[in-house]
Amino acid sequence: MTRPVKSVVEIRVADVEDSTTRMQDAARALRLFLTNLPAAPDEYRLRSLRWLVDAVETEADVLRDNWQKFCDDAGMNSGEQAA
Repeated sequence: MTRPVKSVVEIRVADVEDSTTRMQDAARALRLFLTNLPAAPDEYRLRSLRWLVDAVETEADVLRDNWQKFCDDAGMNSGEQAA
């Protein structure tokens, strides 16, 4: 049995929201970790951590942008939840 398209879209909306929220939370946690380091780590580790934070934030933005493009192509609002 196949699912109706609208219920699949509902699941995808929840997946995108959950994924972007988790990525943003991870980026915030990494930034907090960076600002509260007890000892002065070497510059290489700091650059690596900053790169990781930027990568996580970028991926969240890409996921959100791709979802918006999908919604635009499908002719629906990206925040639309099927009733």
